Amino acid sequence: MVWIAVAGVALSEAWSEFVVKKAQLGNKAHWPEIEVAIRHSLWVLPAALIPTVTFLMSATRRLGVARAYELATVALVAFMFASAARSQWFAGAGALRSAATGLIASAIGFGIAQLRALVH
Repeated sequence: MVWIAVAGVALSEAWSEFVVKKAQLGNKAHWPEIEVAIRHSLWVLPAALIPTVTFLMSATRRLGVARAYELATVALVAFMFASAARSQWFAGAGALRSAATGLIASAIGFGIAQLRALVH
């Protein structure tokens, strides 16, 4: 179930990115372009795996639901910080700007997680 969820999230991310690009260009799809979209979306795998594993642990009574949610939120916020800061760093930004970008991205992710918790 974990791998099915991870594969589903990753493939849907790659597919949505690819479809938007093709719709903008109005071209037919070819395998090399699909491969690039999948490779570009590989960062989604850890982001999908973290909450899937924590909630699977909750379903098997290894963790409580609240604790699983807290662990998933903390891990994803850390992942978002790292990926946003790293992308800025590779784009040529300095350490301070990269860290600021990571903080902003992780704050937005944390806010979305909290809003989802309130809704659900």
